[in-house]
Amino acid sequence: MTPRYRVEKTLNIKSSTVHLLRPVWSDDSGSRVEVEVGGRLAYQSDIWNPDAGGLNIDSEGLPVEALWIRANSGGSAGFSTTYVFSVDGDPGRSGLLPVAVLENGWFETTEADGRAIWIQPDLTYRYVWTSGVASPVPILRAELSVSGGLAFLDPPPGSGPTPSELDAARAEIASLPINEFARDRVVGLTLMAFFQLVDVGRANEAWEFFRSCYAVGIARVDADPRFASERRTLEAWEEDLLARMHESAFRAEIERINGGSLQPPP
Repeated sequence: MTPRYRVEKTLNIKSSTVHLLRPVWSDDSGSRVEVEVGGRLAYQSDIWNPDAGGLNIDSEGLPVEALWIRANSGGSAGFSTTYVFSVDGDPGRSGLLPVAVLENGWFETTEADGRAIWIQPDLTYRYVWTSGVASPVPILRAELSVSGGLAFLDPPPGSGPTPSELDAARAEIASLPINEFARDRVVGLTLMAFFQLVDVGRANEAWEFFRSCYAVGIARVDADPRFASERRTLEAWEEDLLARMHESAFRAEIERINGGSLQPPP
C-alpha cells in the first residue's frame, strides 16, 4: 500500500514542528498539515495549498509563542484563511485549537522591533469595475492579540501616494491610447490611487484626485463607442464608489481613519 501523503516540507516553528504534506496521487487534490508539540501530534487537517510560519502575539500584556497556518484557495482573487495557534506549554488531550481565524491576509514582521503586523487586503472592489491585475486592492494594517482580536493601526505618517506619484498617474491616464485594453487600464490606475488615499485617511484628496482624472481618463475612454455600455456620469461614479465603500467589511475602520465620513466634498 502506498501512503496517501508525502512530507513536502518540515518547519520548526517556535516550540512546534509543522509538516506540510502533499498527496501522492495526482488525482487527489487535497493537501494536509500536521503539527507536533513536544513530540506529540497536536493538530492535523486537510487544507488547500498550505503555508505556515511563527510569531509572537500579545496575551493580556504578555507575549506568547504562536504559529500560523494559511490555506490559500487559489486563483487571482486572493482568498485565503489563516489559523493562528498558541503553542505555549502542553496542548493536552484536546490538542491545538485556533485562537484566531483571519481572512484574506498575511503576517509581516517589522525589522525595527520584530512586531508581527497583519496585512489586511480589502477585496470589496476586486473585479467590480476592472478585471485582472487592474483591480484595486487597498490594504489595512493591524496587530493581533489573543484577547482582543485584530486591532487596526493608524496609517504611518506620510503614507499613501506622494504628490509626484499622483501627478505621474494623472499624466499616464491622460496619455493612454484608446484601444480594447484602455478602459481597464485607465479605471485601474485611477481607482488604485483613489483607494490607497482613502485607506490612509486622505479621503478628501482621493475625491479630488478622482475628479481630476475623470475628464482626462474615464470620460475620454468612455466616449469611444466600444465602451458605451459602461459609460456613466461623474455623479454616478461617485455614488457607486461611495456605495461600494459602505459595503466594505472594514467600513467602520476606514471611516474612523477619515474622521468619520467618506462623503465626497461638494
